[in-house]
Amino acid sequence: MRCYSVKDVGQFFIEGVTDGPMVDFSVQRMGDLISIYRTSHQLYELFQVHFTTIQTSAGLTYPTASQTEEYLNEELTLAPIQPQALKGTYRAGEFISAIKAVYFSSDNEVSFASNSTFETSLVAGVSLNAADPGEDVDVRLFGIVEDQGLILGINKPLFLTSAGNFSLVPPVSGTLTRIGKSLGTGQIFIKIEEPIQL
Repeated sequence: MRCYSVKDVGQFFIEGVTDGPMVDFSVQRMGDLISIYRTSHQLYELFQVHFTTIQTSAGLTYPTASQTEEYLNEELTLAPIQPQALKGTYRAGEFISAIKAVYFSSDNEVSFASNSTFETSLVAGVSLNAADPGEDVDVRLFGIVEDQGLILGINKPLFLTSAGNFSLVPPVSGTLTRIGKSLGTGQIFIKIEEPIQL
């Protein structure tokens, strides 16, 4: 997967999906479906659409998914960005320690995520610093988190548990939310998936 920043946001749109500029995004094709990860106004969104819904500014579509992917990756005016840049700053709804999974507990406010309920398992990202209630906390929404305390193996899936924690062992009750994978000592990669009610 490659990440980009769109310089000319008027060059394409997705029917029924995008209602504004594609600010920062990455694209990945899986068969006839194209997944687009977008960050805009400190929000992280995932769109998965059939390739035929993607049009050029002239209203053209491409006959195959691979040609559509090639158009997105090569014909647009693109510049590489770093996945580490995909983060937001929010207000802590409680004391938040660093390297914890958080969810949006209210508008622009985050609290510890937990797999105990569906609402609290809608993970927004992973906190990058500690913060007292009302203070700013940086949250990695997508991409790499580095901390020497992370010792979780290599290429192992990570699952939300309780009180903002995550584990290599999937829970057997509550909800199942995969938040990413381990990259070896000191690194994890955040790619949050939709919770599954167990």
